[in-house]
Amino acid sequence: LGRGQVVSSQGRCESFGQGADGYVPAEGVGAVLLKPLSQAEADGDHIYGVIKATAINHGGKTNGYTVPNPHAQAAVIGQALREAGIDPRTITYIEAHGTGTVLGDPIEIAGLTSAFAAGLQDHAASGKAVAQDTQASGWCAIGSVKSNIGHAESAAGIAGVTKVLLQMRYGQLVPSLHTEVLNPHIDFATTPFVVQRELSVWKRPLLPGADGEQEHPRRAGMSSFGAGGSNAHVILEEYRPHDQHAYPAGDRQRNSFHPAIITLSARTEEQLHERVWQLLDWIRESSLYANGPTDTERDLASLAYTLQVGREPMEERLALQVASVQELEEKLSRYISAAKDEDGDWYRGQVKRNDLVGTFAADEDGQKTISAWMSKGKYEKLLSWWVKGLAIDWKLLYTVETGAEPHTISTVPLLPRRISLPTYPFARQRYWLPTTILSSTASPRPSSFVPLHPLVQRNTSTLWEQRFSSVFHGDEFFLADHIIRVPVSLPQRYCVGTSSRLRSCTARCRMHHTLSTRGWDHFLYHQPRYCARYYVWHYNWSGASLDPTQSLG
Repeated sequence: LGRGQVVSSQGRCESFGQGADGYVPAEGVGAVLLKPLSQAEADGDHIYGVIKATAINHGGKTNGYTVPNPHAQAAVIGQALREAGIDPRTITYIEAHGTGTVLGDPIEIAGLTSAFAAGLQDHAASGKAVAQDTQASGWCAIGSVKSNIGHAESAAGIAGVTKVLLQMRYGQLVPSLHTEVLNPHIDFATTPFVVQRELSVWKRPLLPGADGEQEHPRRAGMSSFGAGGSNAHVILEEYRPHDQHAYPAGDRQRNSFHPAIITLSARTEEQLHERVWQLLDWIRESSLYANGPTDTERDLASLAYTLQVGREPMEERLALQVASVQELEEKLSRYISAAKDEDGDWYRGQVKRNDLVGTFAADEDGQKTISAWMSKGKYEKLLSWWVKGLAIDWKLLYTVETGAEPHTISTVPLLPRRISLPTYPFARQRYWLPTTILSSTASPRPSSFVPLHPLVQRNTSTLWEQRFSSVFHGDEFFLADHIIRVPVSLPQRYCVGTSSRLRSCTARCRMHHTLSTRGWDHFLYHQPRYCARYYVWHYNWSGASLDPTQSLG
């Protein structure tokens, strides 16, 4: 990659920025769940966005394997626009491929500009209304997530999709980094695009229609181009339900005869406490966003329903009954501040192994008892048993039938929608292999260990520094014959040998062409760390010389 001038010499991906000469490799993984829109709405799922159209093609033969074909890129974007059947002026953000390479960025902008111009003509030719002044520039923001995380190769596309969906979620456009000075080889003034260089509100476009000016949903295009010529483009649209609260009648009837039941659980008591903190913080912060899922009492049922059916019940459990978001916030705050074994107006329990509660829930008569508790409003019994391990079909709480009397169970479910809530607060536990500590009883020299050099034994470099480490046992000839005082010191003549070896190792391990080795001429080694009767030296790289004040453990 370095010899092919694909990797950035600056160590960062400067998409559409001056001096962009390559990308930075990255690693990543992402996933989305795809469903037909009608099915997702029927299931009450939280919908992040709608796919309006997708298109793929190949660039064919070019002047080189990594040389893009602007005509093929324009064609794949134009195909997606035609399949979506939308006015290109309603697309107000482009998540570009944007690798920051010398050839790639100008060619991508040329392809996008050509595709949008053709799309406007196609839309007008079809007899549909087109916005006036269609040649105006700078009406569509553009950016690339590669400026944040680098090029994740096969995961680059899903990274771009994730960024677009999150921007739709919060109604904001985030800046594309390293664009303080734009690429002088791209004349953005003659294109529809303007590089997004600051955080701003993502406004919905207002365009003329049959009945005057109409507001359109937020729409974005996302490109992903392979080095060998594979091109893909997807057009995404924000999801706006026809009814912002899809089950208002059910919510009113439901709230008329029982409160919201909040269920929280975790593997351990500490993680349960963290879950309470998570939900409390989320309630307090959700109203900060105009499109936040819960900033009114109408969504309390959706919050409770998501916790009931969208989270796996675990061993440590907490349940509450609340009638409002304010009451929920107040009870969660009191639970956090309460002593460990202090009782309150909540239900707290632990699921025990081989408990008979599970047998009761599996029994047919047990299920009838649970249904009877629900129909009679005996939620105290329901929750006191749930925190002990009772399995409950929470969907029975939301069964509604036209003309049904309160406190009765019907067979027609009317379910609230699921919303986006904080996920499980995993414990921050490390599972790396333990570092071997040398001791006087342990064998200090495993037979399988082959040092790089008697003086420079191991490469212990990290992503943040270059470092080599050596373990000496005191019986090496250059130490045994040089005992002047305690602690042991390394003879000056062997410091010269160590410096030479460090230069050799650095030259073999360097990345690309940007790492110099001359800093080892003036290296300093740190005070040795004592492990029983052994000595550990660390040789640390810090720019052109070593920093003797740095603590290296």
